[in-house]
Amino acid sequence: MPKTKCALPLRKLCLMRISVKFELIGYGMERTDKGCKKFIENVIKNVDLSELPLSYLPASVLYDLLEVTSKERTCAHHILHLLLQPHLRRCKIPPKIDTGTAFQSWETR
Repeated sequence: MPKTKCALPLRKLCLMRISVKFELIGYGMERTDKGCKKFIENVIKNVDLSELPLSYLPASVLYDLLEVTSKERTCAHHILHLLLQPHLRRCKIPPKIDTGTAFQSWETR
């Protein structure tokens, strides 16, 4: 029997879109904007994590977002900061993610 193509689930499509616009949703600035890197570093140092919008998502959604994001793009420090920090009771780290940075974020938490 031939395989039929089926649409991706709505949840996965939403997570993929969040992944693409992660900096805008998580920090309020597009990653292509000038000064984005400095702005994000400043936010990480000076803003409480609970004030950022992604920290209100449940751990299961953050984990799924971490999986999708690690498949779609590299997981920079600022992405791990928002996805790992809020739910550090239990977390599986996908193999593509730099474990050194992940453990540093965990230690900081």
